[in-house]
Amino acid sequence: MTEEKLNIPEGISYNCQGCGRCCSGFAVGLTLKDYDKVKDVDWASLNPLLSGIELFTHKEKEFAEGTSPFPIYTKAHPDGACPFLIDNLCFIHGTLGESEKPTVCQLFPYTFVGTPRGVFAGVSHSSMASVRNIGRPLTEQRDMLDQMLALNKDLQVELRKDAGNTTSAPAAPQLNLAPGLPITWDEYFIVEERLILLTKQEPYENACLMWLAACEILAEASRLKSNQIELQALREFTPDLSVWQDRAPSSFESLLLTLMCFRWLTWPILKKRRSQSNQKPASRLDIFGYVVSALLSKKMELPNCGKVSLDKLFTQSFAPLSKEINHFMRQYLFLKLFGKTYFGSSLAGLSVIAGFNHLVAVVLISLLYAKACADKRGTEIVIEDLYESILLLDKQLTLVSQSTAQNVLLYDQGFASPRIFNRLLAQVGRSFAD
Repeated sequence: MTEEKLNIPEGISYNCQGCGRCCSGFAVGLTLKDYDKVKDVDWASLNPLLSGIELFTHKEKEFAEGTSPFPIYTKAHPDGACPFLIDNLCFIHGTLGESEKPTVCQLFPYTFVGTPRGVFAGVSHSSMASVRNIGRPLTEQRDMLDQMLALNKDLQVELRKDAGNTTSAPAAPQLNLAPGLPITWDEYFIVEERLILLTKQEPYENACLMWLAACEILAEASRLKSNQIELQALREFTPDLSVWQDRAPSSFESLLLTLMCFRWLTWPILKKRRSQSNQKPASRLDIFGYVVSALLSKKMELPNCGKVSLDKLFTQSFAPLSKEINHFMRQYLFLKLFGKTYFGSSLAGLSVIAGFNHLVAVVLISLLYAKACADKRGTEIVIEDLYESILLLDKQLTLVSQSTAQNVLLYDQGFASPRIFNRLLAQVGRSFAD
């Protein structure tokens, strides 16, 4: 069998810093093979902190039905931490060895996406070390990445075997630029090449304008494809951002971002608070009440900030973004593009545009969060607040992949417009002008 080419991004670094923050915020999926390694261990006798608590959640039925990506999950503590995280270290790793950890944990935070041009490696932003780009360059870790790639392939085979699929390889997923607008990989690479150019050669006065230009490129790609015009025309396309200078965000645009901010930042706080006070899990009616209250008051609680007004944060003026922040946000876009983790099989099958709009929402909410933190301190925004918000939001973005098929369809249709957040991007961008 021909060995696949492994493409590694330049300028991206990572090594684990042992902070333990990666092991919180989501349940870890285990294959049946993973579970067999740890299910008979008397964990309570090894550490009293593992006594009298449920360590795993069983989803074998849902997995067999195709509604759960994994048959078993770790059961997180009320604060969201993995039950095996003790003193900021993995107890499975320390007790049984690294090879006995769930395969997902061994792979984390590395990502691998297969294409006709080879496998593209990257790292998830669910790790603070990867967010901060700390460690050795990935280009100097090829041997280790080759090992991780082999482990990733074993995981995919195991999951297909668990699900009763005996084929040797998964069917190639259909690529969609937008719902109902299929494209080939060659066409996708033309779009990606044009977008990556934004991060490398086309400086804008702040990162919001770079993201706005990216949305315009995707809008042009959608127009070309819909009119059966070759996408090579994108290479000569220059986005005109002036048309968005004085446009106020629509009510729908603001409402959608507000709902996403509530879902990704506020709801985890409320959910954790209910759990720690031994309240029952929130019902749909409870959640609806929380959402309505936030929308009516136009205020919501953000981590470490208390209640804030998003309407105020949209327009509140700050000094221009620093070179360090602009570089960070360019690097974030580059890695998502190169790694191809924002659409398709990596993100629940979402189309390119719908997946990209989720990234735009992450950027906007991160900037709003940084503004809220700066306003509370009475200072300008600092990059550390963006690090924190990107870490939190990337974990929430990962959960989109665990959505039901019905919710994924809603996400794909609801985020299908390439200009859905253009007015907000322009408005927030103006708030960082001189």
